[in-house]
Amino acid sequence: AVKVISGDNAAAVGAVTTQLGVDVGTPVDARTIPEASFAETINENAVFGRVTPDQKRAMVAALRGAGHTVAMTGDGVNDVLALKDAD
Repeated sequence: AVKVISGDNAAAVGAVTTQLGVDVGTPVDARTIPEASFAETINENAVFGRVTPDQKRAMVAALRGAGHTVAMTGDGVNDVLALKDAD
């Protein structure tokens, strides 16, 4: 499955995925994800905006913890931690 994780506005990220023809559901603002259901939210959704570098790393960990192989791309220093932890 493809997950789109960005520090940008969730609605903007969702609009871009729609324009690309990628049907990934409703975008989630990462600032609203409760800690208690973090891993579940990551597994159940595909588009995330306003994701912090620490949350990106936690998302990679949650996906790997659920048995997924995680490939990640990134273009900034804010992506380094998650890139390092991805497969």
